[in-house]
Amino acid sequence: MAQPKSFTYRPLGRRQIRLVTLLPDEDSQQIRCTLDHVSLSSKSDFEALSYVWGPDDLYASILINGELFSIRRNLWSGMVNSITVDKPLTIWIDAICINQDDIIERGAQVQIMGEIYQTAWRLRIWLGEHSSNTIPAMENFSLDALVDGGIKLRCRKGILEICQRPYWRRLWVIQEAVLGSEPIIHCGASVLEWAKFESFLNATFLKKLRGRTTHGPGYKLSPALIEIIGKTPAVEFMKAFRVTKSGGVRCSSLRSLITSFARSQAKDPRDMVYGLLALSDSAEDTDNFTPDYTKPPHEL
Repeated sequence: MAQPKSFTYRPLGRRQIRLVTLLPDEDSQQIRCTLDHVSLSSKSDFEALSYVWGPDDLYASILINGELFSIRRNLWSGMVNSITVDKPLTIWIDAICINQDDIIERGAQVQIMGEIYQTAWRLRIWLGEHSSNTIPAMENFSLDALVDGGIKLRCRKGILEICQRPYWRRLWVIQEAVLGSEPIIHCGASVLEWAKFESFLNATFLKKLRGRTTHGPGYKLSPALIEIIGKTPAVEFMKAFRVTKSGGVRCSSLRSLITSFARSQAKDPRDMVYGLLALSDSAEDTDNFTPDYTKPPHEL
């Protein structure tokens, strides 16, 4: 049997985006999907994926419109864990939906990326594969897991692992989380509601959960564990997220945003600007900074 040929992109039209549709399949080791062009103004029903690209030396192949396409292993795992056996899933994934080899297209798509995440009806956050500790942690993500003598130590270790995942250090996930709707967190095959995760993290550094102090009746929390979790990337992310989200969708100048998220990571230094631009409330910022990957970083 002849091998499928490699996938080739077609150019996008004005205000068009591409959408991946994951096809239902019981063989989760072979990802089959379609890639279609749609108008961003058409209000198509789709989700968006937020994730870390991962190491650039680990790749896997998928089939797009019957043709071979290589993606990084972490994305492959996230897609495998999103496939269902009974219905397709239409989702926007930057590494696939943007032709990463076309720097003109990449700049144009980055310029409307904030609108893409606002248009998607749900945000799927992919933290990566499970470990032996994260499986029970995803099922018991609550203050009860931090009670001395309560849930098993493995669960408590898993919560700490989740809060230290590389995802929380990535710059791009800030605008994705702030602008995205109905977020849910995936780790391996487990799913955690964003509201539950947010409430838990808020409790670790605000010392309260819906008005109840974490040191109230019925709780004997481990102060050392609370302190450790309070210093994780997830909590640092949540602190900045709360400030940004509470100010509205666009809430600050680009300079202030860059300062707030200075510890976040981006492989391309230009993304320290482009990755936050959609959150700026300054017309001067949006007028002066059009994503352009043909410009070297020192010209921004």
